[in-house]
Amino acid sequence: MVQASVERNENKWKQATESLKEFYKLLRDEVKLAFEPSIAASLQVKLWKDMRAPMNGEVEETMRTQLSEVYRLSDFQAKKAAHLRALAANEAQGERWDKASDYLLLYYEALKDKVA
Repeated sequence: MVQASVERNENKWKQATESLKEFYKLLRDEVKLAFEPSIAASLQVKLWKDMRAPMNGEVEETMRTQLSEVYRLSDFQAKKAAHLRALAANEAQGERWDKASDYLLLYYEALKDKVA
């Protein structure tokens, strides 16, 4: 993923997607979630690509879709967690690490509440 991001080489993004598919297969089988690893991987790579630019509504929408796919949440349930994740990413891009950390904690709490 790092090579793909730095080099902006589409072939590297494809390799990152393939590696992520394997990761998501392991995660799915270990945690017993019902999602399609190839969809989760492609959404994650899309997020990484989109997050190289300033945050916008499309990035938050992709985050919401990815959370919905992996954790089998409704769009409504994933909305709060995706919003907090986008806020954390915005703060991290601005190198405001304390605020980014706070938003990430809230993101994981919201996700835990929805998944548990």
